[in-house]
Amino acid sequence: MKKILLVIPCLLIVTNIVCSQTKECTRKTNFGEVEICLPKIEGYKECYLDPTIKQIADATEVPVNMVLGYYLNDKAFKNKDSIVSSGFDDFFKLYGTKQIKDYKANESILKETQKALAGNFLS
Repeated sequence: MKKILLVIPCLLIVTNIVCSQTKECTRKTNFGEVEICLPKIEGYKECYLDPTIKQIADATEVPVNMVLGYYLNDKAFKNKDSIVSSGFDDFFKLYGTKQIKDYKANESILKETQKALAGNFLS
């Protein structure tokens, strides 16, 4: 089962996931001027900076987006050197659209975005 997480302009979903998991970061990354804490997720390893994984993550993303984090389940990460030939299907990919990385949203826009996304990603 593929698990993909879209970072939206307001970063609302990422914020909710970070807060619901833990305050401890596995790694911090920037999306424009915003620093994002990538949380520990039980059973997964955040591994975007690993050269093999970075190559796969970047190659499977469109140029208008920026990969922020990539989580593989523990078993897949242990076999990462053979992952290119064998494939994998249990991962999280966090990314943001470059065009909106420093966009300032007010509360009204955030609520509207959350409502629009609820039917697409959260239900």
